[in-house]
Amino acid sequence: MAVAALVTWILTALGGFSMLGVWISRGAPRTRESRLPAPVVFGHLLLAATGLVLRIHRARATSTAPERAIPVVAVAGHGVPAVVTLVLVLLTTVSGG
Repeated sequence: MAVAALVTWILTALGGFSMLGVWISRGAPRTRESRLPAPVVFGHLLLAATGLVLRIHRARATSTAPERAIPVVAVAGHGVPAVVTLVLVLLTTVSGG
């Protein structure tokens, strides 16, 4: 069940990133034509990432897996810059800079 949940989450995330890429490439953050404000879109992304982190944290508490020894701070210190990098690369690509 956990593997199925992870697979569906990854598929959902890929779909979300695809839609985010289209939304950004069409200029949505810079134009008033979008019905979705940027804080709503990026807030949704933040909530999705938080949900994954909380799911992993809960599973970690009841598991004896080796990754249980990795501090949450280290995971966040890896994940947050990864997300920031992805967003910056997307914005740089879209802006042509």
